[in-house]
Amino acid sequence: MAAGLAEERAGEGVLFLTLDRPERRNALSDALIAALAARLESAAVDPDLRAVVLRGAGTVFCAGYDLRQTERHDPDALTRSTWTMLRLLRDMPVPTVALVDGPALGGGCALALACDRVVATEAAVFALPETRHGIVPALVLPFVVAAMGRRTAELMAVHGVTVDARRALEIGAIAEVVADVAALAARGDAIVRDLLSLKPGAVRATRTLVRSVADRTIGEDLFDELALASRRGRTSAEARAGIAAFRDTAAR
Repeated sequence: MAAGLAEERAGEGVLFLTLDRPERRNALSDALIAALAARLESAAVDPDLRAVVLRGAGTVFCAGYDLRQTERHDPDALTRSTWTMLRLLRDMPVPTVALVDGPALGGGCALALACDRVVATEAAVFALPETRHGIVPALVLPFVVAAMGRRTAELMAVHGVTVDARRALEIGAIAEVVADVAALAARGDAIVRDLLSLKPGAVRATRTLVRSVADRTIGEDLFDELALASRRGRTSAEARAGIAAFRDTAAR
């Protein structure tokens, strides 16, 4: 374990990353941010990677930035490393899953919401408490706005509103709510099994397309791009094998 980050490689290319500073509520130290960014950067170029699962040790997912370091950190370096960490997680070429139990605050909230799929326990809450400490949550806002929507993000960041797991589910910011930690672990294992049943090449290509089309206007230029992606997908070895297997099954 390096700098409060524990990792486990499981199954066929699944990377479990655990924020492991329970004595500090998994607060993001400079060293933890750097370690997480470095691990995500190396994972992003791993051709055998199939999924990344992020979780927190103990009863708090992540309490945000460790304010004990405010006297000694380099603000500009921290800004860059935090942004890099969040962008790397959001832009991973494989599916990302956050398993959230307890509070996800500030940067911890952004970490969870930067993942594609968030599963939370009934005890999970999401909040941006920075303004209570005179801090502007600038770097985390794009990730929170993207997941929560502008209205809810503004309530969180400007009004200090805490969003519980049920409300986050209602607005589509998270995917599922489960009862407790045991159910969270079981659901995480089930999601990993589902992901491993999918064809990795198609998953990576589709993930890239989702991000490409999310903010695009539906027009002919987009059609041309998608038609090319569709053609490439249909003619890949992975697709040919899948189609042949389907036809063989259907013919029986």
